[in-house]
Amino acid sequence: MKKSIFKFFIVLFFLFLAGCVSIEKSSQTSDVWTGNITGMAEGKIKLFVLDVKDGTGVKKVESKIFVTITNADNEDIGDMVGTLSGKIENNILNADITGHAYVLRAKGRINGGFTGEMSETRGSGEWTIIVSAKGNPKFTGKWTLEKK
Repeated sequence: MKKSIFKFFIVLFFLFLAGCVSIEKSSQTSDVWTGNITGMAEGKIKLFVLDVKDGTGVKKVESKIFVTITNADNEDIGDMVGTLSGKIENNILNADITGHAYVLRAKGRINGGFTGEMSETRGSGEWTIIVSAKGNPKFTGKWTLEKK
């Protein structure tokens, strides 16, 4: 009986220790920005901006992107799912987009870019995505973000 109580407290201690470690990791918060992607594809974006503590003023940017692709008649013809990663330096956002597009029952890898200006509370710019599929279709548009 004493051994099982001892084991219980050991397990409880390690769970507490693991909880402290995860709390420590989660205390490194990021700014959350939300907005829209418009143009040849429409969608919403949630961007996470981490302040890099290296004294240079550069901020790291990471996000998942889910976008609905529309045609000229504004009909939904597919989706893009990807990751955006890059940096903000001197209020300029430069990020790469990678992922997959599912268009008209076909699937292809996507690569592209996200560039624009960021203030303390808002951002806007342009995006470009190229799908690695037949004809390498290129999608372009604009984006807007607002800090939450």
